[in-house]
Amino acid sequence: MNIRTLVQNLHCIVVLSLMLVVGCSGSDRPATYPVSGSVLYNGEPVAGASVGFWTEGAPRASTGVTNAEGKFQLSMYDANDGALAGSQLITVSKIEAGAAGEADPTKDMDNAAAMADMMANAEKGGGAKGPKSLIPKVYSRKDTTTLKETVSADGENTFILQLTD
Repeated sequence: MNIRTLVQNLHCIVVLSLMLVVGCSGSDRPATYPVSGSVLYNGEPVAGASVGFWTEGAPRASTGVTNAEGKFQLSMYDANDGALAGSQLITVSKIEAGAAGEADPTKDMDNAAAMADMMANAEKGGGAKGPKSLIPKVYSRKDTTTLKETVSADGENTFILQLTD
């Protein structure tokens, strides 16, 4: 076997392996649709807030973190891929920065697991010595939030989430 044949065979193996990996990854995922928006608390943009869109029966929430202007984009499986279509319960939480051992949501914007853990902690209230919520806790829990929207498969999914005291 000469070098050229060996390189061609190796190339074929690499290409077939990549096709197998790409073809198998995510094939059983439900379709997601881009979702963006902004969070306002008493009319002012909220920076560094965790946003979760919860679809009944979904394997996980679609999550995002607001930037300095209070704007967010949601991610479910991949960065900024959006949310599932349908009715959504929406949670929003923002906790006091600098709590010991607490993740900084602005540094972990693409880490869905870190955001989910942080949101779960916020839903539990952070414990007696936990971090202080900077927005009303009613918005941080699925069982108390009043925020609901519908993500459409064929429309623009841009939402303004208005939080008040």
